[in-house]
Amino acid sequence: MRKNFEFFGAPTAVFVFVHSGLREFSVLDPGIFVQTLMLSAHAHGLGTCAQGALATWAGPVRNAFDVPKQYKLICGVSMGYPSDHAVNTFNPGRGDASEMLIKQTH
Repeated sequence: MRKNFEFFGAPTAVFVFVHSGLREFSVLDPGIFVQTLMLSAHAHGLGTCAQGALATWAGPVRNAFDVPKQYKLICGVSMGYPSDHAVNTFNPGRGDASEMLIKQTH
């Protein structure tokens, strides 16, 4: 967990915020942004790691940057050139799509 807050050694961290007035509807847009950022970085030879844990670190981020009060930190993305460290070979596999479906009760 500690490595999250060291950005896993990456030289760059991107912090993603949403306007708190948009409530739950605001989550889709930054999610699309983060996915596109990560895919683009990969296409340019960079490695990324989306980090929800960084959302718990809003205080230090706000101290370092001039973030308007109405914006809420939702995640971060660490970015850099991928290393050949063994942890980067971890593959949790994929679940079956049927595992994501919620079945109707009646």
